[in-house]
Amino acid sequence: MAWTLVSLVTFWWWEFRLVQVHQWTFEIYLFVITYGATWFLLCALLFPDDLRDFGSYGAYLMQRRRWIFSVIATLTLLDLVDTAIKGQSRWRLLGEAYPLHTALMLVVCVLGWNLRTARAQVVLAGVALAYQVGYFAAEYFTIGSD
Repeated sequence: MAWTLVSLVTFWWWEFRLVQVHQWTFEIYLFVITYGATWFLLCALLFPDDLRDFGSYGAYLMQRRRWIFSVIATLTLLDLVDTAIKGQSRWRLLGEAYPLHTALMLVVCVLGWNLRTARAQVVLAGVALAYQVGYFAAEYFTIGSD
């Protein structure tokens, strides 16, 4: 949940860069809506209305982990499209850290999909959160022209 909060805050921070897209198409507009809706889907998965069938929140997370990590992987791939919409200068500005970040997040998703113990999931979540906070702190606290 903490990883999602940090990621959502930075998602909307990054989306301010869309103001630099000078020519909008309906496809770009629909993409941005889809991207935001996918974040909503992740939040809906993380905060279910009813846990009675699962017994506990931890049991729910373990049973739904493949859905959750599939949505996170989808968001990671959608970010590549979002970055492309912002233009070539955005790709250059992000440098080598960006593809590395994408690859690491996809590895986190594969691990999350396959780790079967709650303890391993907690460790993975802690590592992912620490990495995400560090990555964002190092790379993305200023919005301005490239």
